Amino acid sequence: MPVTRTTTIRAIATAAGLADSTVATAAYTLQAATPTFDPPGGSYLLPQSVSISDASPGVTIYYTTDGTTPTTSSTQYTGPILVLVGTTTVKAIAVAPGWSQSAVASATYSIPF
Repeated sequence: MPVTRTTTIRAIATAAGLADSTVATAAYTLQAATPTFDPPGGSYLLPQSVSISDASPGVTIYYTTDGTTPTTSSTQYTGPILVLVGTTTVKAIAVAPGWSQSAVASATYSIPF
């Protein structure tokens, strides 16, 4: 049985002529994968167009470029982010209905003036 969202499954075993088993319970918490950056953080000679992606299905990515921790109130990722001169820290999270929020991903880009 595929589990596609955070859920609790309860089951019993039955057989003819035997008493039903006790209820077995298992909780499954799915967490969105941590977003990744392309190119990865580092030092570059020229401005960079940074893409953010996530392997989890149906996620929405939110990000910040000021080093603060992103929330669902942060900017929603819709396409590459242009990182110009100076030092910029991009942080991102991924969220999806029925899933726990991803860990915070972080990448710092340094581009000389």
